[in-house]
Formats: sequence, structure tokens, C-alpha cells
Amino acid sequence: MPKGAFEEVLATCSQVRLADQIEPLTEVQKQNLVAVHDRLAQQGMRMLAVAYQDELAETASIDRVGNQGLIFAGFLGPPKQSAISAIQQLQAHQVAVKILTGDSALTTQQVAQKVGIQNLAVTTGEMLETLTDAQVSELLTEQALFAKLAPLQKARLIRLLQAQGEVVGFIGDGINDTTALKQADVGISVDNAADLTKDASDVILLEKDLNVLEHGVLEGRRVFINMYKYIRITLASNLGNVLSVLVASICLPFLPMLSLQILVQNLLYDVAQLWLPWDWVAEDQLRQPTQWATKGLLKSAFILGPLSSMVDILTFAILWFGFGLQTSAQQGAFQASWFVVGLLTQMLVVYVLRTPASPSKDRANWRVYLGSLISLLIGGILVLTPLRQAVDFQAIPTQFGWIAVALVTAYLLVTNAVKNLTR
Repeated sequence: MPKGAFEEVLATCSQVRLADQIEPLTEVQKQNLVAVHDRLAQQGMRMLAVAYQDELAETASIDRVGNQGLIFAGFLGPPKQSAISAIQQLQAHQVAVKILTGDSALTTQQVAQKVGIQNLAVTTGEMLETLTDAQVSELLTEQALFAKLAPLQKARLIRLLQAQGEVVGFIGDGINDTTALKQADVGISVDNAADLTKDASDVILLEKDLNVLEHGVLEGRRVFINMYKYIRITLASNLGNVLSVLVASICLPFLPMLSLQILVQNLLYDVAQLWLPWDWVAEDQLRQPTQWATKGLLKSAFILGPLSSMVDILTFAILWFGFGLQTSAQQGAFQASWFVVGLLTQMLVVYVLRTPASPSKDRANWRVYLGSLISLLIGGILVLTPLRQAVDFQAIPTQFGWIAVALVTAYLLVTNAVKNLTR
């Protein structure tokens, strides 16, 4: 059962179904159908024409090459109500919505007006053929409606949007949309689409509700922000640790931490961060797309990394001069003490850097707190119980606990003060 743009479907028909009767499609009837189509289009209905072949009818003949001799059945109705709310939500989150369709310009304009698209200027496929890529790219920044498009023209428009640096999602359900679905960064189709169309798509919508598009956009942004958050924090932390180890290797007669101890610390940190994908993301961060910023990551690493190293070096100085941990026989206590400071700073700085706001105002998801608590408890058990011998730790100095708390608190306050300079 073919369906699609009115003019193309009508051209394949030689008969029409009227009041349960199949009659030859005369010129008068064609003019009547055109009048009905134009009237409905002016009312804002996206008119999809439907035709079929009646294999039981003796008068039905079909040219399987040209797809001729079909019976015109009628029109499919107005846009889904969910389309209106979905477009409003996408626009509110700064997602530009454009209509690329094979339907007529009039129908496209009326549907666009119905679903809340303000700019009703329309460019047809015939007009696109006369324009260069540069001219079309300029049109794409100004217009949202493109009608009477061939499949390759849809793909061309998507390619030009991508050339402008845009991430393009395209939704379609017909075989004519296959090329555009493949070209798009995210091809979206529906469960009842043609098999070829679904094969070309990245996402299949199982629910007949376009509001799921907004949910997908927000969830994608939330995942990206949390992923970027983890990379930013971890990169700065690792750079700080490398700098600290280099300084300690030059100044100390023993290693500030053994390989096994470093692996344990990193494992505890990673276990805690497994919950970060479930972290809350502030609504103002979801209102607009977040771009991958390599320069921002490097800036963050080169500011926050040395800052954490300063805390480590101060810790080394306190342990060396204040507590007299200067010999190889005392290195286990030295290493355990730095392990505590390093674990606390790595775990707690996450709550400072995860949000541009104050940590007390923008709190993390309870799962993130739980992950940190579990890792800190395991770390405490390794340092404060006889299990410390398994990783070559010795008992830390009694008074160092309060000093560690003071050092970590000062580090978190300074980091909170400078964090927005690294974005």
C-alpha cells in the first residue's frame, strides 16, 4: 500500500474509491481531489495520500515497474498532538527543528505553523537544484522548512548542516528516508517503518509518542556531562599525582608510595566513580548542548593538578620535618599517611568539581555519596587495622589525622574558589 506526497501518489492511480465503489479516475475527479487536498492543507493538515492495489478487482491492472494502475484511497490526517509538545520542548532546550519532506510547500507551511515553527519561509527541492552548497548552507541557518525534496536532497541538507559543525538527528519512516537516515549522526525511525528504513536507523521508537525525543536529548546531555565531569576530575588528579611522585623521587630516600599502594588507591577511586553516571545534573546545564572542550580539559588539568601537588608536597614536608619519618624503616608510616591524604582529596574534590555551583547548593545523587563512603571505609580499614600489612603500610602517627583533615579542608576551599577559572 503506497503512501506519500499527494501529487506523486495520485500520478500512480487510474481509479478512485468513492463510497465503497471503485470508479475510473477522470480528470474531473482529479480536480476534485486536488481541491480537497488544498483545502485540508490550508487547515494545517499534513496530507499523506494513500493508494492500494485490489488484486480481486478485474479492472485492476498494475505495472510493477512504474507502479501504475493503483486505486486512490484517500488522505491521512493531521499531525500528532505529541509532535506539538515535542517540538516546543526541543526548542526550549535549544535544539533547532527543521522539516525536510517530500510533501508540497503549502502542506509543509501549514503543518509547521500548526506545530509551532515560527519561520514559515520554505525552499523546495527544485529551488535547491539551482543553488550552490554555500548558498544552501546560508539558507539552512535562516530557514526551517524544505519541501518537495528528493531523497538525495535530504541527505545533502544534512551533510551541509554537519559541515557547519552541527550534530544532526533525522527522523523518518519511509524508504525514501533511508539515505538521509544513513547520513545523519543519529537516524531515528519507528517500529512500523519499512525494514530497510529501520536497518538504516540508529534508534527505533517503540512508543507512538514524539516526546521521547526530548527525553533522549536530555538523557544524552546528562550522560555526556557526567562523562566529561569524570574525565576532567581524573585528568587533573592524575597529573597532580605524577608531579607529586616526581618531586618525592628527587627529594626522598624512598618511594612515597609503592606500586601496589598506588593501584589500591586508584582502584578505590574508580569504584567510587562507578556511580557518577547516575549523578544529578543541574537544569541550567541541560538547557543547552555541552561541547567537548579539549582546551578546557587541559586548562583544568594544569591548574588543578599542580594545586593538588602543593597539598602533597606540604604533606611530605610535615611528615619529614614534623614527624621525623625520614628513614627506610619508617617509609610504611610515611606511605600510609600520604595514602590517607591522597584518598581523601581524590574522593572529596569530586563534590567540589562536579558542579559550577557550591557543593552545598547542588548536591550529588545519593549513589555517588554511597560509592565514596564505601571506598573511604575500605581505605580506612586498610590503614587502621592489621590488614595494612598486606599492602606494606605501617601505623600512621597519632596526631597526623587532624593535620590530614586540615590539609584536605584547605585544599577543598581553595579548589572551590578557583574551579570556575578552569572552565
